[in-house]
Amino acid sequence: SGSYSTLAASGQGSALAASGPYSKLAASGQDSVIVSAAQHSNANGIDGTWIALAEFSNDGKCVGFSTGLVGRDCPANVWLKASNGKLIPVASSE
Repeated sequence: SGSYSTLAASGQGSALAASGPYSKLAASGQDSVIVSAAQHSNANGIDGTWIALAEFSNDGKCVGFSTGLVGRDCPANVWLKASNGKLIPVASSE
């Protein structure tokens, strides 16, 4: 739950959760789930990974969650962030 946490899991059915700002979560196991309620968090998963990332306004208030299934709603093996209700790739400069 600390700032700038980094979490990774490779086992089948792994579950990762983070609440510290600037967290990075990655899952490479089948049927994994990634959830982050942290500001500025990023996630990366393989096909079949469910991802839910909180989205915040510029003044730091949570405005909702962006969710998706990797391989259907967003690309696999790419760092993703929440933006306007969707999971989108993180720019290389972020």
